[in-house]
Amino acid sequence: AGIDLFGSLIENSGVVNIGNANNENVASDGGVFQIFGGTVKIAGCYYSSDINTLAKFTISGGTLTLPTSGSTSTTIAPFQIDGVGSTFNMSGGTVIIERKGGGGSNLGYTVTGVTNSAVTGGTLQIGDASTPAAQTIEINSSCRVGNLLVNSANATALLTTNSLLVTQNITIASGILNANNLNFTLGGNWINNSTFTPGTGTVIFSNATGQTISGSVVTAFRNLTIDDGSGVTLALNTSVAGTLTFVAGVINTGTNKV
Repeated sequence: AGIDLFGSLIENSGVVNIGNANNENVASDGGVFQIFGGTVKIAGCYYSSDINTLAKFTISGGTLTLPTSGSTSTTIAPFQIDGVGSTFNMSGGTVIIERKGGGGSNLGYTVTGVTNSAVTGGTLQIGDASTPAAQTIEINSSCRVGNLLVNSANATALLTTNSLLVTQNITIASGILNANNLNFTLGGNWINNSTFTPGTGTVIFSNATGQTISGSVVTAFRNLTIDDGSGVTLALNTSVAGTLTFVAGVINTGTNKV
């Protein structure tokens, strides 16, 4: 069965399995959900019980995976914090969206309406070894994420509604990252070993300590903006189909080409 969370759910180590069937969710009714280590697996979703209910979510270590069974909701994302005034803190750990929402929807990760947020690290991971075939998983976040990892050949991570600010690295290990005509801003490195679909969007490298573009696949950016005083270094050839903009810094090509 699922949980209506009024109090505190705190994970420090070990494994917590919540539910074993579709729609066995953790519904936040103002409760505190904290993960400092270990593993939490939710069969259904984690979400604010309604738009007026606060969620208080913190992760600094460990792993949260959901939904491990599934959700049939067309309105609730597998991970959804949208209660106005909710808290979302992430300094470490990993949130894995294993599969999309149900009923023909592509809902995945929704974090909006948050007024108390501190994100300095951690990873939002789209897909894992248990992801079913042909999963398009939406990311709609008005909060930044620490790192973004697409990690299943069965998964397409699709931006929707909001452009995404990534504090550290964007890694496409397998599967597809689809910008859906929106923008990515990253403060770390870009690693592409699979497929990036930019649409008309812009990828913005923004830092002051130097960044790299690497991986096993040449990235075809639509628009690329360099805003790093220490520059961006290429580890392989890179293409830009639209506009290449320099705000600060240079591209260090080495033996590679733009």
